[in-house]
Amino acid sequence: MRTLSILLNLEIVVSTLIGSYMRLRPRNGRTTAERASTFFRFFTTLSNELAAFAALLILAASLAAPGAVPRGIFLLKYASTAAVTVTFLTVLFFLGPLFGYRNLMKGSEFFFHLVNPLCAVLSFCFCERFYPLTVPEMLLGLLPTVLYGAVYFRQVVLLGEEKGGWPDFYGFNRGGRWKLSMALMFLGTLLICAVLRLLFCL
Repeated sequence: MRTLSILLNLEIVVSTLIGSYMRLRPRNGRTTAERASTFFRFFTTLSNELAAFAALLILAASLAAPGAVPRGIFLLKYASTAAVTVTFLTVLFFLGPLFGYRNLMKGSEFFFHLVNPLCAVLSFCFCERFYPLTVPEMLLGLLPTVLYGAVYFRQVVLLGEEKGGWPDFYGFNRGGRWKLSMALMFLGTLLICAVLRLLFCL
């Protein structure tokens, strides 16, 4: 299991680095800074970057002292796994039917939307049972979604594109239904956290 954990975490780190480079390199007259200003708006980006950071820490800890991963790193890996699972399921059930799966699974998006989330779930739930995961700790998995939701609400609903905010690129405020979207995302994330804990405890 340790070897599988190393391989899965290494995949997350490498694919995120390569995918980020592909998305940030100067292209079509846009500088890296200009591309970064949009790239880092997306929950997909932030959840994968968090997952890669957690995977890198797990790799370092596992190689330095097998079986002695600090609890803080373990919990960060859990929270990042919940975050990329939100990304995966949002693409699968909401964004895919809306924008087309082909558009969301090409290039680096194939890894950000599908491969990395699956690798994170497999590694955390079946290879990295370093500590018991309590119910209160399970709620830590909500943090990335809640924090991003607060930023998205400010940028899209309170400000809007006309006032220097973001366009509603996820469509969560279509028809002014941001309250419903937010409630569904938070409840869905809580369900994801519960399922991850169930898989972890099997």
